[in-house]
Amino acid sequence: MPAARPSTAASAAEPPMRQPFAASHRLCSVLFLCAFLLPAVLVVNAFYVRSLADGLPERVATHFGFDGRPDRWMSRQGFVRFATYFPIGLALLMVGLGFGSRYLDPNSLHVAHAAYWRSPDHYIEACNRLMGALCIFACGITVFVAFVWRVTAQAQSKDPVRIDVKSLIGAVLPFGVFMACWCIWLSRMYDLPK
Repeated sequence: MPAARPSTAASAAEPPMRQPFAASHRLCSVLFLCAFLLPAVLVVNAFYVRSLADGLPERVATHFGFDGRPDRWMSRQGFVRFATYFPIGLALLMVGLGFGSRYLDPNSLHVAHAAYWRSPDHYIEACNRLMGALCIFACGITVFVAFVWRVTAQAQSKDPVRIDVKSLIGAVLPFGVFMACWCIWLSRMYDLPK
């Protein structure tokens, strides 16, 4: 026997959902980025740096001039620590900025359609969007510096030590494309919902 349908009067009396699905979906996306994707990228970077460490000499050239010759050095252990913890620190900064934005005065939010996003009903969603964008930015930076670490490690195998500028450009160009796409996406993120 089919279940009885609720009367229209009873369904009309039910309060509407306070948070639309799109907003709760956006929050879930931000939580996924911050809780799973960003830490996964950071862990992969840490393992990648550890795998590079075996092929590095005790004294690692870490900074190079425009001609590709090294002008700064550090110990292998110092390089591994820096290459592991720099992206983690940057990611914490990005997540902190995104999370902290919700505690700022809404008038400090300067985006397209600012009046809409500054309103009490939409300000937290605007902050969640910013936090998600900063998590993606941190992932992109981490991937970029992993390529820089690879190019730096390859330079150590040359005699004399010299960085391959073409390989470095091969890391910088995709990062430039990523940054351009990220900036365009960020500028469109605050269009009015349809």
